[in-house]
Amino acid sequence: GSINEYDASSNANESIIVDGEVTRLLYAFRTGFGDGWDAGITVPVLIQGGGYLDGLIETWHRTFGLPNAGREDAPRNRYLYQYTVNGQTLLNVDHSTNGFGDIQLDAGRRITHDLALHAMFKLPTGHSDNLAGNGAYGGALWLDGRVPETGDWLILGSAGISYTGTGDILPQQQEHWIPFGAVTLGYRFTENFSTQVQVYAHGAPY
Repeated sequence: GSINEYDASSNANESIIVDGEVTRLLYAFRTGFGDGWDAGITVPVLIQGGGYLDGLIETWHRTFGLPNAGREDAPRNRYLYQYTVNGQTLLNVDHSTNGFGDIQLDAGRRITHDLALHAMFKLPTGHSDNLAGNGAYGGALWLDGRVPETGDWLILGSAGISYTGTGDILPQQQEHWIPFGAVTLGYRFTENFSTQVQVYAHGAPY
């Protein structure tokens, strides 16, 4: 999937510019074992650039009367992640690149028919100088569950916590323990067609 993001804000001491686009391709392998166990590996490939979706997103916002938050005044197809504190630039990445992100190893076990426990271990394979990773090992532990006996409705929930060691990106401001969770609501219209909506939230990493 692709993520196109833009934000430019400042206060008396800090200023930040977040302007870029990342396309994330995942190469994943997963296998099941006996007694409800499974394990897998995920290798992300990141295509980081200025953003070919800039014009489309601005048009979408104008069409539906949504704010562009200054996006229309920023240079098109720019890639810039910059953070300044008291006149000192702590982060300045302005070059797009393609490469591997952080490889993830994970395992899970079904606890009941509707509840499973998962664990993930992250390797620092992505380069921090282009924001493809933060240069530190990490991991996460979470529960996935669903509400049973809901007919054509699907109600899922996840909750957990992640940990990341001290990395190369703003290490003095980094939060190591981050809670996260998600709720998914889906409906099956036919045997072959369904739709889902998901809300995901996590704590601030910095």
